[in-house]
Amino acid sequence: MDEITVNQSGDYSVYIEHNNGRVYVNGTGGSSDYRQIFHDISTDLRSWRSILYEQKHIPRQQTDSLDSWINAEHAKAEDRVALLVGAPGSGKSVVMHDLLDILEKREDVYVLGLKSDQVVVNTVEEMAQQNGISKRMEDVIRELAGKEGVNRVVLLVDQIDALSLTLSSNRKPLRSILRFVENIQPINKVRIVVSCRPYDLEYDPFLEQFQFGNRVQMDVLPQSVVEDVLRENHRRPIPQGTNLFNTLRTPLFLYLFLKISDEGSPFDTTLTEHGLCGKLWIQTIDWTNEGIASGRVDYERLLGLLDLITDRMYEAQSLTLSRKAIDSVYSHELEYLLSEEFLVRVSDSRIQFFHQSLFDYIYARRFVERRGDLLESIRERHQGLFIRARVKSVLLYMREKSSSEFVQVVRTLLFDKNPEGKDTYRFHLKSLALSLMGYIAQPSSAEIHFVREELMPNEQYEKMFIKGIRSGGWFTEVQQMLDHSGGWEAMAESDCLLMLGICSQLIYTDQYLVLEYLNKYISKDISPALRESVVRILNSFRPEPNALYLSEQLYDKLILLDGDYSLENYLRNISDMDLEFTLKRLRRIVSAAIEKSGKEKYIRDIQVPYELQHIYEKLLEHHPDQVYMEFVSIVEEICNALRSPIDKKLVQSSAYYMFSRITNPRMGYKFTDDVLSIVIDETEKRAREGREGIVELVGQFNQSEFDTVRLIAACAYDVNPALFKDQILGVLTDSWLLSNCSSDLKYYYRKVLAQSFSSYSHEAQSRILDAIMSSERLYENKYTIKEHQKWGVGISLIDELKFEYLSDVPEDILRQDFNKIYKKKLEYMRRFGARDNKKPHRVTTHVGFTSIAVGPDGEKKMTSKQWLSAMRKYKSDVTLSFEEPTLHGNAQLFTDHVARNPEKYLETIRTAFRDPDIPSEYAYAGIKGLIEAKYDLNTIEEIYVEAVKGLNPSVNENPASELITLIRQANFFIENTEHLNKDILNFLTDIVRNYNDVREDREEDESERDPYQSGINEVRGSACEYLVECYRFPEYKEEIFSAFESLPGNATIHTRSALLFKMALLNYLDANRSLDLYLKLMSDYRPNLLALPVHNLNPLVYYINYGFDRLVPLFEKAIETPFCHKEMVLILWLACAKKKDGADVLLNRMLYASNASKASLIQYFVQSYEQKISQNLVIPWILKCLLVTSPDPELARTYDGIFDHLIQKWSDEVKEEVMALFLDGGWIRDGHRDFIDYLGSMALSSPEACLTWLNRTLKAAPMLLDDRYESSKIIQILIQAYNGLSDFAEKTPDLEFAMNLLDDILSKQEATSSLNVFLYHLDNA
Repeated sequence: MDEITVNQSGDYSVYIEHNNGRVYVNGTGGSSDYRQIFHDISTDLRSWRSILYEQKHIPRQQTDSLDSWINAEHAKAEDRVALLVGAPGSGKSVVMHDLLDILEKREDVYVLGLKSDQVVVNTVEEMAQQNGISKRMEDVIRELAGKEGVNRVVLLVDQIDALSLTLSSNRKPLRSILRFVENIQPINKVRIVVSCRPYDLEYDPFLEQFQFGNRVQMDVLPQSVVEDVLRENHRRPIPQGTNLFNTLRTPLFLYLFLKISDEGSPFDTTLTEHGLCGKLWIQTIDWTNEGIASGRVDYERLLGLLDLITDRMYEAQSLTLSRKAIDSVYSHELEYLLSEEFLVRVSDSRIQFFHQSLFDYIYARRFVERRGDLLESIRERHQGLFIRARVKSVLLYMREKSSSEFVQVVRTLLFDKNPEGKDTYRFHLKSLALSLMGYIAQPSSAEIHFVREELMPNEQYEKMFIKGIRSGGWFTEVQQMLDHSGGWEAMAESDCLLMLGICSQLIYTDQYLVLEYLNKYISKDISPALRESVVRILNSFRPEPNALYLSEQLYDKLILLDGDYSLENYLRNISDMDLEFTLKRLRRIVSAAIEKSGKEKYIRDIQVPYELQHIYEKLLEHHPDQVYMEFVSIVEEICNALRSPIDKKLVQSSAYYMFSRITNPRMGYKFTDDVLSIVIDETEKRAREGREGIVELVGQFNQSEFDTVRLIAACAYDVNPALFKDQILGVLTDSWLLSNCSSDLKYYYRKVLAQSFSSYSHEAQSRILDAIMSSERLYENKYTIKEHQKWGVGISLIDELKFEYLSDVPEDILRQDFNKIYKKKLEYMRRFGARDNKKPHRVTTHVGFTSIAVGPDGEKKMTSKQWLSAMRKYKSDVTLSFEEPTLHGNAQLFTDHVARNPEKYLETIRTAFRDPDIPSEYAYAGIKGLIEAKYDLNTIEEIYVEAVKGLNPSVNENPASELITLIRQANFFIENTEHLNKDILNFLTDIVRNYNDVREDREEDESERDPYQSGINEVRGSACEYLVECYRFPEYKEEIFSAFESLPGNATIHTRSALLFKMALLNYLDANRSLDLYLKLMSDYRPNLLALPVHNLNPLVYYINYGFDRLVPLFEKAIETPFCHKEMVLILWLACAKKKDGADVLLNRMLYASNASKASLIQYFVQSYEQKISQNLVIPWILKCLLVTSPDPELARTYDGIFDHLIQKWSDEVKEEVMALFLDGGWIRDGHRDFIDYLGSMALSSPEACLTWLNRTLKAAPMLLDDRYESSKIIQILIQAYNGLSDFAEKTPDLEFAMNLLDDILSKQEATSSLNVFLYHLDNA
């Protein structure tokens, strides 16, 4: 076996065994020394720089999240592995360092921290010679986890991406680490945290397949943190949104900036990470550096050292280097670079640049300064993905030195041909060069000339370049170039969309420039596609103050209709910047919704988009007064649009007929109710506080013509009646208002009447009482007594309204000061009873049947006599009130009581059967209760048989519901007795023979897929269902068959299906007689019956074993009946499996006859992949199905399922044959999800074959690249397969084939989106 030595600092080494992922600890320590061993091994992670600059440490919330996760319990093994994901320099190692520091301080935790970038390869022999092997690391972890007092054993694996293909061509260390993680994660107390870059997680095949239960994402630093750090270190503020500020949100580059910048000095805000590395070079290496200028360090020797380091790292494709290679020659220069933190120690023996970006910069700089030929070096090697970083770095530095030289190299990359006339350089490198050019902030005259004269005339390069523009400088230049060619009006829509694509990128950095451009060219009559693109742009950002007006102009150009809410995100973004604009534009949308609703008669809500409602909610939080008045206005508009006159003086809105006030209202439930509830809440709040102007405002509400608006005033009166004393008096003395107000208003008017009456003078009280005594409902004086009686208006309720109001007047005042009215009130009391003031009822829903209210202990309290009385009283489910008990409600309650105390109710059940005044449902409910109680079987049978014998001898004269209840209860005796009572059997056979089937129109519906469900819910079918279960009693064989043999010729398909569904059970009694009966029942070949589901009790499954020849006519008919192919194809396949003569011919015919048959058979194979079905019974039929080319998207998706699990069991030859037929038959065009996933599984195990099949797939279905999801998956598979190839240095056929495929995809404009996303991640990883 081979091993990997993890050369961590300290006294102990860790070895990883390649073939099984075992990790071994070697050293002199014993088991009691593991804490010290782990401590020593973790030295590199513990030593990692966690201080930003001058002892500044930035705590990250990810540390706390992971610490909490480690402490939590996780039942599943995969949930014990957490993944910390973040871009390079985002602070992953600092989080891992801080986590190690926290955990090492806990006595109940063992923690081991590994730095993956320190793993190198060794052999077992070397490992054994040096240290000798003690215990396996897996056993050590298990031993520690089992120790008393140990709560957690934690493994921290930092920078596992250093072992991925992007940074390491050696796959063994990564495989071994991942196997080790898999081996220990089932241990309950183990927690594992792995950090990784997102690129490697997605595109490295090993990491992509590994299951991480918890994922924690590293974010860029908050803007406020960057500003605080700059201020604390006395640096000038840097404007947000600039290149430099965005770069500094990565901790690594914030550290670098602080290192190279001076206190208070201005800085170029266009600088990126590349520029920062250049500044560091000047500060550390340039002649102006004090150490170099003074002669302390020799400049030429320093360059020699850097050349040696970068060359060695590049050749080894490693970011670290052994000191042994340089210490003896350049020890002085090396110490200088280490002291300047230009280089850092990663262990006692290895060094690296403080970050990969610095390595890239120095390699590029020295490459150019040493006059290296970039183009020649590219031609000499495999032009694969892993040279992109080098090409990028060299081109960037070259551009800094000379833009004309940069242009010349780019020109050659793009246009040079080899002697065969083919492109010299790969397309992905051309794309990289154009992308780099697009980022240039201030293009030079040479670059502008090159683009105008050479790129723009080339259609492919023009589009690629424009798509890649990321600078305002290029945007302006290209805009001018296009204007000279006729401008926006002369451009094709596709070209306009390209320009809008640039706008969508630059809107975050050059808002004013982009918005000025869009306002210049965008008008209301642009095409839908262009409008959609501009809408996306405007929705995507928050305008800067200087660009706000331009963005608002653009908004108004894009909104074609007042109800258009496509720009809701824009309104959300500016809501706190321009309140007036936001409220006006929101109101247009709301008013349009109200207007639309007003055209319909009865509307309960206004359809305002959910997103806009939340904008209102946000505005209400920050601008309550303005939004409150806006909502008042909206309520009035709703009332006016949906008005329903009660009388000339008061209008009600249909939108508020069923208004239900919401407690603590929030937007998003029901717009009309939400808005009104908020207005009421805010009004009450202002009324309680007695805010300035509230009395006048509520007074206006009270004068409104709208009943709903007056309700707002009434709610204000209720919370502070003293403040509104005069207004309340006006209400209470308005007899018309008291008479005609809604029930909601009346509720509040009665409340304020009760609260306020005693505070008024005697004269005012008299006026109130006069108004009350004059109040009347609309109908009270409208009809004569005879008309009241004729129309049933309710004479008894006349004067009820007066009494309701009088009920709220203090009784002592009435009795003392208004005795006449007091006596009237007493009269009303005798007529109406109490009339408490209650909130008006809302609509309620009642589900189920009501029973008598007996409480939780009702069974103990209810006597048999009481139950019999209740049974005689409640005989129907039709009631006038939800509260009134029903027959079925009481019957269910009786079942529950019997089940709890069966002995108590035996005689009650018997009496219920015998008493003609008691509905039989109660007696059946009693039997059900006895069964649930598992009472004495003989007693239950005795009562049941008495019930059966009590039926009308003519079965058709009995209610169907009673028969079905008794039939289903018969099943209890069938399942629980060794010998079935003959009376029960006769009951079932009598129904099967003599009950008249219900024939309905649906009987003729041959498209009914499941007649069985209908059959078992009908009387005769239900009897068939349970009689067939009597096969358990062979002594009744003749009675059973005799009953069933009466069915052919007079039974509906529903009744027949109830028997056919489980007819295989009759084979226990007589298999041949069962087959005879089946053929008679199926003599009319009804499609519904031919299509009965295939399952273990379907009789055909067994008949084909001994009666196949007799069934051939039925199969012939089935072939002519596509409706049943889904089921019958499985029966024929089973017959083939049994090697029945002629079955294969019939199956072939059926497969050729319909797609449904092919889909059903393939579905069966796919769903049964775990069963041990011989491949010889599956593969030939799959091949035949694939050969039948009849385009059908649904069938293609079914075939695609073959590649989910089924194909995994087959030989390579069969796999290839199936894949070829799937592709050549065109099935891939409509069914591809599982097929593409299967290709993905090949990327790891067989990358060469994966690439070949991927190429064939894209030739068969090029449209897959148009699908965003599928194209993304295809790119991922391509990259994983490419990563799976072993050697990247030479131009091997496999590598060249992979790159040809990638270039071919990249050259297709429609596919570049997914691939460019990948390349962006690769270039910035």
